[in-house]
Amino acid sequence: MPDIFCAGSVARRIFESAQKGSAFHAYLVTGPKGSGKSRFAMEAGAALLCSEKEKPCGGCASCKMAYSKHHPDFLLIAPDDAGSIRIKQVRFLLEELSRCAFYGGWRAIAIARAETMTSEAQNCLLKTLEEPPKKTCFFLLAASYEVMLPTIRSRCVHVRMEAMDEGALVQLLIKEGTDENEARQIARISGGVPGAALELLADKKGDGRLWSVRKGMLELILSFKGLPSLPAAQNHFRSIREDAEFALSCMASFCRDMLMIKAGCEALAENIDALPRLRRTSETFTKGQLGDIIDLILQAKKQLAANVNYALAVDMLFISASEVLI
Repeated sequence: MPDIFCAGSVARRIFESAQKGSAFHAYLVTGPKGSGKSRFAMEAGAALLCSEKEKPCGGCASCKMAYSKHHPDFLLIAPDDAGSIRIKQVRFLLEELSRCAFYGGWRAIAIARAETMTSEAQNCLLKTLEEPPKKTCFFLLAASYEVMLPTIRSRCVHVRMEAMDEGALVQLLIKEGTDENEARQIARISGGVPGAALELLADKKGDGRLWSVRKGMLELILSFKGLPSLPAAQNHFRSIREDAEFALSCMASFCRDMLMIKAGCEALAENIDALPRLRRTSETFTKGQLGDIIDLILQAKKQLAANVNYALAVDMLFISASEVLI
């Protein structure tokens, strides 16, 4: 069973049902980037399509086709070059579903970044979700529950990909070939998001994409001086839009560590490699200011998850943080 599925979670229970050849007709799978939405859809879909007793076996022809994204009964939809899923893509999908399954069993459909579906596309899909073909399972993968139309939400089982328990994530990282100390640090930096943790581990030298995002957030928080820092923050966030949630998590983590330092609890700090610099910068903040900034960062994360205008959410974060420092 995939290690990314938390024990007792909805995702694990649904995966176990798929292994037994049973599934609801539509799942709305939500969570931040790297939380395992695509992995869940792939594993559950492969389990439904697998021809062996232990599902998914990974070795049968069906599994090999599914994992290589070439299975005729595992249909994938993603945003077009303009970043949207349009009604013509949904109509093409429905035309495919009007035909019999190629292998006569289940069909799985994964719609990546479902929040980018236009209203017309969502409404076009709605009729099929109301009266789905037999043995057809949809996986709508979205950043959050709220960004989808209520009519779509009401016809899906909501599956929220949960952050992994630190201990479980540490064990997963150790299995991937690291020691406990490094695994624990990466687990904390990733915020419990398994995809981010595995990517951070793959870039051990610290020069990978997410390490670069983290480094940028450290420099930003260490040099933040209120409103004069706003243009630099705006420009920086424009360049990391796809990783904004991870970036905000890093920023909150750095602020928490400075709060721990000021409270005399430095041993609880997460960012051990940055402690000397955080220790110096913590002297420029009060405990109250750091607590308020952390709250603002968490609020910005919620706004982005709810599909609030990206630039507006970032601007309000740093304008409000500037007011905290006055």
